This record gives sequence, C-alpha cells and structure tokens, in this order.
Amino acid sequence: MADSYRIATLLLKRLEVDDLRPSEELELEAWLDQGDNRDFYEKSITREALYRWLKERMEMDEKRMDKRFFELFGTPAPVKPMFVAWKWIAAAASVLVAIAGGYLIFHRPAKPAPEVSQPVAQVPVIHPGKDRAHLQLANGSIIELDSVRDGSIASQGSSEIVKNGSTISYSSSKAPVLADAFNILQTPRAGQYSMVLPDGTKVWLNNSSGLKYPVAFSGNQRRVELLNGEAFFEVAPSVREPFTVVLPGGNNIEVLGTSFNVSCYSDEPNQKTTLVEGRVRVTAGGGHLILAPGQQAEEMEGHLAVRRPDVYSVTAWRRGFFNFSDADMRMVMRQIARWYDVDVMFEGEPSIEKLEGSISRNQNLAETLASLEALHIHTTVKDRTVVVHQ
Repeated sequence: MADSYRIATLLLKRLEVDDLRPSEELELEAWLDQGDNRDFYEKSITREALYRWLKERMEMDEKRMDKRFFELFGTPAPVKPMFVAWKWIAAAASVLVAIAGGYLIFHRPAKPAPEVSQPVAQVPVIHPGKDRAHLQLANGSIIELDSVRDGSIASQGSSEIVKNGSTISYSSSKAPVLADAFNILQTPRAGQYSMVLPDGTKVWLNNSSGLKYPVAFSGNQRRVELLNGEAFFEVAPSVREPFTVVLPGGNNIEVLGTSFNVSCYSDEPNQKTTLVEGRVRVTAGGGHLILAPGQQAEEMEGHLAVRRPDVYSVTAWRRGFFNFSDADMRMVMRQIARWYDVDVMFEGEPSIEKLEGSISRNQNLAETLASLEALHIHTTVKDRTVVVHQ
C-alpha cells in the first residue's frame, strides 16, 4: 500500500507546479489507477481537500504512522508504540504550510514559544527578494538593471545589450568583435536575475551570485566563470564549441548542451553541481566525474562524491520556493538570510535534525517565519536580525 504522506506530497507537486519527475509520474499514476482515487483527484482535489484526506488516513492507522515516523527519524520504534501529539502536529502542519504557499515537514518535539521581546506590531515588514542586479561592463562602468528602462542599455563592439523585464540578452551586429572584454552580472542579497549569453545559453542567477563572461564568444570554446553563489544553466548546444563553467577554487564543469544547477556559495560547506538533462564532466582536485541526469557532484575538500538528490528541490529557487531538501537549521537560515537580506543569530547550538519540503519565497519574512513557527521553530526579529531560539 502506498504511503499516504508520500502520495500527498506527489499530489501537491502536481497540483502546484505540474513538474513531477518521470519516476514520480509513474508512482502517482499507479496510485490513481487504484479504486476511486482518479475520480477523487479529477473531481475533488484542492490543497484543502488534500489536507483533509491525509488527516483521515493518518487517523485510520495511528500505529502504522507511528512506525513510519520512527523510520523517518532513522531510529528504532519503541517496544510500546506511541503516537504522541507532536508527531501529528508536525505532519499536519506540513500540509497546512502547503496551503499557505509551500509544503514542509520537520521532525522535533514541541517546545514552548519564548517570550517575544518586541510587540508584533513593531516588527518591521521585511519584503522578499526581487529581480535586481547590477551589470559591470568591461570598461568598469556599472548599470543598475532594476533602475533602467527596457530596451538597449549598452553597446560593446559587435554586441548590443538589451533589457527586457528581468532578463538581459546580447544581440550581434556587423561591428568588430571586442576581444578580451568581459562583463560581470552580480545579484545582491535579496536579488535574482536572468540573462541570455551571446551564444543563446540561458542563465538564471540566484541571490548573492556573480557570473563573469565574455562580451562575445570567439575561438573554439565558450568559457564563463561563476564567481560566487548559485546559477542554473540551459546551454545552447554546439559540438564544435564546448561550454565550460569555471568555479571558485579552479574547479570546472564541461558541457556540450545540457541544463544543470551549480551552487558554490562561500558560506556553504561544499560546491554542488546537479544535472537535469544531458551530460557534464565535473573536475575538482585533479579528479573528475561524468554525471548522468538526476545525479549531483559534491566537492568536499578537493574530492568529488556522487549523490542522487531530489532535483525538483535543488532547482526549487527558480520556481519561487526555498530548497529545504535534507537541510539542517543552519542551511535553512542561510537561505532565509540571503533572500531577505537579514542577519541570523542562534541562541544555543542549532539543531542538526533535517527538514524536508519547501516554502514560497514570494511572501514577506514574517509569513515565512510563521510557517517555521507552526513546526515549533521559534524566532524573534529585531531590526534586521532574526534570532532562532533553540
């Protein structure tokens, strides 16, 4: 019998973004073919109906759910099964959070909320990040992209830079190519942006990210440098001109035509390259790996390891969600800090327990922290500092 929480997660994925992996589609279709499940899905499915459905099934077999939760913790169930209130709260809250703009599950006992040192009415409204970045041209001049109008914003040799909403692109003319000229697109904290490189490759930059690239590609290779942060690439195919992304520390990714996500934040412990389509070669510390779709190369102290993460979660930031896949509290709060441009402090040692799921990045900070509060992660805010109470 399919696990109810697993099916609820898949239903929510399809309901919200219709972006299931092929294996997930097969899993969900197998469940839909059973009994009257397809009729329920086609006629009744909403986020609220999904919550009621999951709640009913959890109440139908508490002992089975108790065993399932202990399996999730990676610890043996006690001899005498217990289904204590906090387990139900954690699972139910995960779907309630989904109704508010994401889906989330976090495993920890409930704790009393600390006294708030500041009345809620006085807590400032801290808005989420938005499409903003600055473009540094080869001559050193800087264009603040969120303050200029759409249209042509600069010309460099044979390339004209055109802004269209939250994207810049390069178009070629008959003018001479500007050799050895590089631009840098940099997003701040609480910013994101996208661009189309001179060869047609599409790039999305997450917050606190920088990409250095030539004004025009020449010769038999295409080479860009991800200076920091996180980016998603859809590389224009070209057999004769391989595409290379150079990462901090001299690591690099070699591509022919593919889409992949790269994370190399300086405050994250490891660099990670996750392949969505195609094939890439990741090089680090003298070694290399060739990835297949769905695989991730993680660089740890000069060595590469292959993982198989939830690609949907890794690329969630492009769809407006935080990536909380196998994330501990420090990783969760680093993402929040970058997106809302806030500082984070911990009272005591942060929990190493793992959180799964996602929360919308399109809500203000108070709403995001309220989602965490529903799972007994207590915080207070003063000015632009978030204090996490352990």
